[in-house]
Amino acid sequence: MEEIEPIDTYIYEEVNSTNSIASELAREAFKRPILVVANKQTAGRGRMGRHWYSPANSNIYMSLVLKLNAMVLYPELITLYSAVCVWQVIGETVKESLGHLWIKWPNDLYWEDKKLGGILTESLYSAGKPEFFVIGIGLNVNSDKEEIQRQTDLVWTSLRAETARDYKRDSLIAGITGTILKDLYLLSEPDRITKMWKERTRTIGARVKVITGNYEFEGLAEDIDSKGHLIVRDAFSGDRVTISTADIVHIR
Repeated sequence: MEEIEPIDTYIYEEVNSTNSIASELAREAFKRPILVVANKQTAGRGRMGRHWYSPANSNIYMSLVLKLNAMVLYPELITLYSAVCVWQVIGETVKESLGHLWIKWPNDLYWEDKKLGGILTESLYSAGKPEFFVIGIGLNVNSDKEEIQRQTDLVWTSLRAETARDYKRDSLIAGITGTILKDLYLLSEPDRITKMWKERTRTIGARVKVITGNYEFEGLAEDIDSKGHLIVRDAFSGDRVTISTADIVHIR
């Protein structure tokens, strides 16, 4: 297991997006892993360019920049790996309520049928090749449930709303950062990452609607491949379809 190397930490009261700030810092002068944390985001981003509601004084908005190296042999699995790390830290925190927590393909953290958080991974390129990756994590921690629902049409929740207690955001941030850095060696072991991810998801074995561009279909989510792509059996054609980027909706 690799030792955790020092990191450069930047803490802000307000930013447009921690991923944007982290990307700028990496391009300016990257010496070691960079952690960017903000109390509030004015233009937080989720997958597919969606807005991420980011009020002050309640939740976690953080981005971690790492440099691709010989240890990271499968960078395409970074999102799945990061989701497992966040799941682990939350699980150690809520303990008796761990059974409610699961990962929805590919990057969302759910508490039963309500979204708790998400991960946005972006690559930074140099000379046409990826040089850094930015792991952006948004996690609803101490938000009031009703406030969240007033601001979004999705079914969201927070740790506080589900467990009726407040949490120390700095402790969760430290735990998430440390876990990601400590176990990076797993990015050279795709079978272990996919196994760990599948043990923590409810997507595999579920009936899902796949929405990609102007096309959508329904089917059974059967597996993920070694790159983290979702394999769905089309309910109409019977074909196995490999999905790299899409929205999926679990069908009850």
